[in-house]
Amino acid sequence: MNLDAVSTALAQISFTIKSLSRKNFKSSLAEIADLVSEHGFEAERHLYRTLISYLDLQSIEQNGSLIKRSENIHLNYWLQEIPSLISRPNFVTLICYAFDTAITQKSLKLPSSSNEFLTSLCKLFKLNRAQELVFVFALQNSTHAELQLLAHEHIQQRLPEFIRIASDDNGMNETGLIDTSIEVLHSLLLLIRQYISNDSIGPLIKNEECEKFLNVLRKEYPRERIGNNGSVILLPLLYSSNSLSTDLTSNQLLSDSSNLPTTVWQMDGSLADVILEMGYNFTACVEDCRNALIHFGLQELKPSTIARMLSVMIKTHSGLNENTHIYNCNGTDITINNENNPVQTWNVDTFVLAINDLVPTVNWKDVVKELDHPGFIVRDRQALVLLVTALRRALPVELYIDLLYGRWNNVEGQLSWLAHAIRYPDVFCFGDHPAHPVLIDCLKHPLDDTKETWTWRSLNLIECLLRIADTGLYSTVLEIFRHGIQRSGELIFLGLLQLH
Repeated sequence: MNLDAVSTALAQISFTIKSLSRKNFKSSLAEIADLVSEHGFEAERHLYRTLISYLDLQSIEQNGSLIKRSENIHLNYWLQEIPSLISRPNFVTLICYAFDTAITQKSLKLPSSSNEFLTSLCKLFKLNRAQELVFVFALQNSTHAELQLLAHEHIQQRLPEFIRIASDDNGMNETGLIDTSIEVLHSLLLLIRQYISNDSIGPLIKNEECEKFLNVLRKEYPRERIGNNGSVILLPLLYSSNSLSTDLTSNQLLSDSSNLPTTVWQMDGSLADVILEMGYNFTACVEDCRNALIHFGLQELKPSTIARMLSVMIKTHSGLNENTHIYNCNGTDITINNENNPVQTWNVDTFVLAINDLVPTVNWKDVVKELDHPGFIVRDRQALVLLVTALRRALPVELYIDLLYGRWNNVEGQLSWLAHAIRYPDVFCFGDHPAHPVLIDCLKHPLDDTKETWTWRSLNLIECLLRIADTGLYSTVLEIFRHGIQRSGELIFLGLLQLH
């Protein structure tokens, strides 16, 4: 396995964006989409970070209206991405990371006291009024105070105007709400409700205006149809909880999400993105972890979903410092708040306990099978520690060791697990678990009684490495054997002889 596969993919994305032209536009976008699909969050994040660097953001405030979109190939890329990007559960993370990196690297210089910058930028991106608010609300989560201030000033100016226009007869069309997805509308309503409760902007919007705005939405999403058209997540925001229809119980809201669109509940990948946005507090305690999982629908906790969540955790065991607020059916914030004692990594014990509590029948052996998916990789010791800790809590090693030795589609992911286990036998030692042993009767002296040595007693491990080498990863496997020969050369040679 090439342990730098992700780095190579990021470099390829950078090169493809740099080489973008009208002639190769479609093929380049397809190539980048494949790389993002294969390598997941890091590739996606890198894509937007790189794209933002190709926009002349410093001149937008003065010349935004003069920029010819047809002549700016990178802007055209943005125009294709923005509508779907805003609908993604990790939109806040992606857009803030892109802008924050540009500001830190000084490729973006913010104006000191004007919100015309954001106005011009939203026009450049062809955002309708609803998309503009979602976009600017997201930028309030920036780590840079200057951008936070610009976003705040922009919202103070635009939100009252948005409420008034949306409340008019043709407001749904004029603001773009009529074309807004349920997911984006849900996020927008939550953000608006949070914002108007703030003293700095609340007085600018009268209660009658807010109620008129909600009535317009209630006409579009009447309560008697709200459970049948994929809009059930709007129910607690448009109608008070004490007036819920008896046909739609709170239990249905929590656990029966069959009426929701597949874009919301097809969670193999997107639920992993959501917990990534929630951050390490997602696993701060069993109760809160369980409540958050309930919020997203119990039927989604399939082995493939659990495997992808676990995969995300081991790839992001450090460095996360952003937590997104998540709300239940009553509009209550269910995000765990540990500001005084911030959590530094995922607590996989808590995660496994919460899963077992919610889905006692879950087959963890199937979860291990599903780790064989694109994007799974064990990058370092801490990733191995988290993975082994989670699986030890879930099931005995004896029940899944054969799967680790088996044939994987994602051979690079498999080899990353094997390579780090060989390197760190104190975390996971193959010699401690069932395997066909290397016969050592012919040796005239005892072997060193160390985990480094006993790792190579597994004939299954040697056979598995040879099979992986045949897939094209010969050089990486050779390096693993070279390292092993330094300590356990006799065992490895005996194993090779017994296999041949």
